[in-house]
Amino acid sequence: MAAEISRIARRATESFHVDQIVVDLKVQGLVRQELLGLGITLPVQEHNDALGLTRFELDGLDQAMASLQTRADLKERMEKAGGKTYAGVAITPLDELLFHLREEFAGKHFGWYPAMAKNRMCESIEAAPYHGGSFGHPKRAPAFRLPPQTPQRDRRIRIGVFDTRLFPHPGLDGRYVSAPDVLIEQEEGKLLPSFAGHCLLICSIAAERAPEAEFVIKPVLDERTLLTTTWEVAKAMVESLKDDLDIFVLALGGTSADGQEPLVLQRACERTAGVVKVAALGNHADLPESSPRKPPAGTPMWPAASSTVIAVGADDATGDDAPAHEAFFSPRLDQAVWADVMAPGVDRRGLFLPGDVQLVTVDDAQGRMVDVPKTENFGEGGEGYATWSGSSFATAYVAGYLAGQGGSGGSAVAEEANKLFSSARVISSPQDVRVVRR
Repeated sequence: MAAEISRIARRATESFHVDQIVVDLKVQGLVRQELLGLGITLPVQEHNDALGLTRFELDGLDQAMASLQTRADLKERMEKAGGKTYAGVAITPLDELLFHLREEFAGKHFGWYPAMAKNRMCESIEAAPYHGGSFGHPKRAPAFRLPPQTPQRDRRIRIGVFDTRLFPHPGLDGRYVSAPDVLIEQEEGKLLPSFAGHCLLICSIAAERAPEAEFVIKPVLDERTLLTTTWEVAKAMVESLKDDLDIFVLALGGTSADGQEPLVLQRACERTAGVVKVAALGNHADLPESSPRKPPAGTPMWPAASSTVIAVGADDATGDDAPAHEAFFSPRLDQAVWADVMAPGVDRRGLFLPGDVQLVTVDDAQGRMVDVPKTENFGEGGEGYATWSGSSFATAYVAGYLAGQGGSGGSAVAEEANKLFSSARVISSPQDVRVVRR
């Protein structure tokens, strides 16, 4: 993974592979021809028919852009056309290439250019660079049991969790479907990092609201780096259509420098239109201790900000009689105007890793998790329990609410989601799900 991280450009408003682009499948021949004409070779070409996209890995990009005849005033044209997109950032050869290609195609074809984009990074919403301070660490909680899963004559609601691999906690037995390599094995003498329990806690929070649901684990995040790409997430989304899922839980996200929806995620959301999708709004509110690399609080997080996705922010209830309000790490509603729902996201209880666990934090420079000089014990006998805060867990709560209300069919889940948004004003449901869609 270290070599891959070295090929990632990290900015406050976006992270991306510096030598990859994604192109619409039907025009990839045109783009390939232009790339080869610039002296750029394509050692890897990955086509995905379900997405209708091709991913190119580019070799010789730096040399090609260095010798580009029109490069002298390219940066000036980019800054003029892009407004604030390139303000205060180091422009990479990939930025130059995409601008050059669009400029060339538009000049020849009356403003038209092919759909093409960077292969941006997605990260766990609990990860860099979206939070700072100790609230990012899970805390030990008392043991508890999920509501029993009674026999089901009809099909169960199926929830796809796009996250890390799953630790097989006995308390979740019988409630999930996974291949053997999707499960985390604890090696003797080695401590698991705290983020290895992220997927488990999400599943258990949703299961508490929907005890009859069945979880299908879709590991897209590495539990040590918490990184993935929009390409890998999008592929997993469209490939999961064969699993007959009713809900996607996407407690991950990424940003884009221009604030626009990344092409790859947009395509995946469009092509999974029959599935209810809930995604985390982000934990990048303005905090005194936050990472200087985090995006501004009003930066849209994708896929949550997509028009086809239910964007979930985190609420913090101060008491039974106090009105719910945004958690301190969750963007305010006047900042994240694309929010759909707010739900409890502070100190959410769930199943967790057993025994001693290595707590981790963020290395901003590398965009990866690193160990902190502290471990914590979350329980013995193969069973752990924790509380954790973040919009990830608010998202799990909403997924569980929808699944619990949806009966035994995907159409029922979709109907419940539509019902949730049928009011044009801010309302609160009895389940602490606060609808804020405008």
